[in-house]
Amino acid sequence: MTRVPLFALRFARLRRRPPFVLVLVLATAAMVGAFLLVGGGAGGSGGKGRHPPPPQFVGAGPTRACVTAHATSSASRTMTIRIPVQAGAPVSAAARATVGRVSVTVTVSKRVVERVMVTRRLFARQPGFASRRACVRASTQQAAHIAALNKAYQAAVAAARAGANKDVVKAIAELEAHVRSTTRSAAQRMVQARARAAAAAGHEALAQEALAKATAKARAANRSRKR
Repeated sequence: MTRVPLFALRFARLRRRPPFVLVLVLATAAMVGAFLLVGGGAGGSGGKGRHPPPPQFVGAGPTRACVTAHATSSASRTMTIRIPVQAGAPVSAAARATVGRVSVTVTVSKRVVERVMVTRRLFARQPGFASRRACVRASTQQAAHIAALNKAYQAAVAAARAGANKDVVKAIAELEAHVRSTTRSAAQRMVQARARAAAAAGHEALAQEALAKATAKARAANRSRKR
């Protein structure tokens, strides 16, 4: 009896494995190959698929947020105005002089004028308030909210500043008109009083002038009469 080696029997058993085992092995290999092909295709040429997607900038994202912001501001203006004021007061004096048999009366009149320059420094300050609403798109709700808040606040600040500047220009113009009117009236009364005082103070000198003129005329007339 011929003896068959043990490894030959094992090889024969392996050769007699059922067909479905080979089918299962082939199917598994096909799935692994397909997975490798898909993985290589996802990587793309140059390895671009391994990089993260670029970030989405504010204003281009899918999330939208709207925010209303409030802001305050103030504006101030200074101005120096000069108001010229003048007033006059008439003054006259009469004097009579007699030389010999000739009597002459002379009246001298003039107008005393007083002038002043009144200076006033004006200051005005006006507050400004404004509210503005802005809507922004971003990649997240928080990013959209922050961007919308910043945008709305900047717009509100600009509007508040513009409103304050506009109001302070109007306020200082009204203040100038009021100060000019009241200051001119008060200065006019003051200058008028000065003019009257100057006229009263100059009356004596004017009377002396009138007397000198009257005496000179009387002497001249008297000499002419003697001839």
